[in-house]
Amino acid sequence: MLNLLYLSLFSCCDAPSPWGLYFQVAKIRGTGLIWAGINLGVVFGALILGVARNPSLRGQLFAYAILGFVFAEATGLFIFMMIFPIVFYFVFVKSAEQIAAELDKINEKLQQYLEDVEELKKVDEQNT
Repeated sequence: MLNLLYLSLFSCCDAPSPWGLYFQVAKIRGTGLIWAGINLGVVFGALILGVARNPSLRGQLFAYAILGFVFAEATGLFIFMMIFPIVFYFVFVKSAEQIAAELDKINEKLQQYLEDVEELKKVDEQNT
């Protein structure tokens, strides 16, 4: 099942359109938050079982549960926050690379035009 989850997450990493990128972002965010929720359930389920087995350790187990809660939430928030650099890369850096490629094409056309103008000047000078 985890293999299917990873395949569904990373099957189209190069998003061809902004909608594909937004869909990927939503899938990664949702998966990260789902795993954080699962971890919270595991942590507090273990707290309930531990207190049921030994009620005298309730305070110590609760402190450990709060620590587990913090780590589970931190994992979810880390995944949530790591999406922003990915979106920044695809939206701004990729578009900047595309703009640079277009400028290179324009520069090549301009150089070709200037070379053609120089050749026409030479032909014109030879005819006069």
